[in-house]
Amino acid sequence: MINAIFNTKKFLIPTLWILVIAVLAIIIVRTDYAARENDSRLYSIFTQQLAGKPFSKINTLEWQGSSAFSETETPYVRDHLIGQFIFPVIIAKLGYSSKHAIYLANIIYKALSLYFIYLLVSYYFEKNIALLTTILIQLTPISLNYQMRANHEPLLLLLTLASLYCSIRVKDSKFFSIPTFLATQLCFLVKGIAFIPIMPIIFIANIFNQENIRKPNIKQLLILSAICFSTILTAIAYEYLFRSNTGHSFFEKYIQVQIMGRSFAEDKSNIFLLSNIKTFTYYIGRVLVYSMPWSLIAIIILLRNKFKLQITDKSKNLYLTLLLSSLIYILVFSISSRTASRYIYPAYYLLNIITIIYFFEQLNLKERYKFISKETTPLTLFFILTISKLIFS
Repeated sequence: MINAIFNTKKFLIPTLWILVIAVLAIIIVRTDYAARENDSRLYSIFTQQLAGKPFSKINTLEWQGSSAFSETETPYVRDHLIGQFIFPVIIAKLGYSSKHAIYLANIIYKALSLYFIYLLVSYYFEKNIALLTTILIQLTPISLNYQMRANHEPLLLLLTLASLYCSIRVKDSKFFSIPTFLATQLCFLVKGIAFIPIMPIIFIANIFNQENIRKPNIKQLLILSAICFSTILTAIAYEYLFRSNTGHSFFEKYIQVQIMGRSFAEDKSNIFLLSNIKTFTYYIGRVLVYSMPWSLIAIIILLRNKFKLQITDKSKNLYLTLLLSSLIYILVFSISSRTASRYIYPAYYLLNIITIIYFFEQLNLKERYKFISKETTPLTLFFILTISKLIFS
């Protein structure tokens, strides 16, 4: 009886994903994997440090050793919240290598992100289209570039996709307000003030997918509003816990350094708004490049069709939701004084989803490539790409 249950596809695919992640978890430790870029190495060190502390003091991250970012007032890290370390520290405390825990966590985040991409696309299209999307999106430059890192971007992508999908589904069931709430809260703990794009995104996702856009469901919007404002309580709780553990304020320094000192630093060499326009074009360029080849293919198809979209009504809502969500990330970070392609990391995936689906719709390839879209193909590709990175990097 038990064998019959676990032989069904309902349990087979999740079981295979768990086995793949378990094998990768072993290989990470056996190869003593460490990413080459500095942020990943630093986050691995931070995870090891926090894993050695009581969980009640998880937000007392310290600059142990010399760093250009170390503050002089306290030994603590007060320019970033510690949301990205919560799950890796739990993994480490359960017995996994603390040095490698954040790499394993990011593998899990990437796998779950593919799952939410599948859920999102399959909500509008056939299952084989959703599966093909999860396959092709793994072969984009941005995905390959972040295949095995310890940065917080993979977690940010997961939280963006989860909050977007669940806020769409709030119209089907109030249950989806719970994961929307959790994703939004954790996004704040990961990104701090830079979590702001999540707030308009969940409203856009909900409104553009309601039955009547002109008369949206007020109860659903009130639920989403409560979710957004609840992050204020999370900030208060974080400040209280930090003060209790260290005797110092967290957000006083955070606002001074991260917001006033970096994000909105005055640059007298730039003409008013000129730097923001430059930043906007910088991010637009990055989105198009990191969404290759699908962004290029979409542009070619648009030119061939003389800019006539020729899309179905059912895909229109998804296109608008993802396009506006991607644009929100670009606009929000175009205000900042700093530029870095990683700041708009989720935008690359949101645009990739659009362009891949548009490719299928225009060329009617969904039936022709049905043989590729097997449920085991995404995890097989995921395993090959990840293990290649572990062995050959």
